[in-house]
Amino acid sequence: MKTLLTPLFAAAPVAALFTLAACGEQEPDVVGGLADDNGDIEAIDPASLPPSETGSNSYRCDDGSVVYVTYFTNDAQVGVRAQQNGPMTILPNAAMAEDNAGVEATEGEDMAEAETETEAPSDSLVRYSGDGQTLVGSGNSITYNGQSCNA
Repeated sequence: MKTLLTPLFAAAPVAALFTLAACGEQEPDVVGGLADDNGDIEAIDPASLPPSETGSNSYRCDDGSVVYVTYFTNDAQVGVRAQQNGPMTILPNAAMAEDNAGVEATEGEDMAEAETETEAPSDSLVRYSGDGQTLVGSGNSITYNGQSCNA
């Protein structure tokens, strides 16, 4: 018994040849080049992480009010709250803020001179200030807005 080839079966190999012939003849057009060539990767300033929380304490002040203080790494800043679950006000370290301002202002000068001109005061108390508030010290005794507060 002999089977007859239908015209559809006869045309299938020819269609496959045309399909394969169209593949790989042209390279795709590249428009605009690479988006990120990483050419200036060394010129980018490294990112620094925000300071992390190192501890917290509550203080009772001379007027009977309570202040909740959260300390952050490297004495960079403190968070102050008037209520335990209230909004936190961040007070930066005053000496560090002055150091950064002095270095930026004298960017073209000798950096060693700028660092010696903006050294922190010789006393060992850390001072934080901002938003009209001032906190001096750490540990069991602080001064907050001019009044003595103890843990």
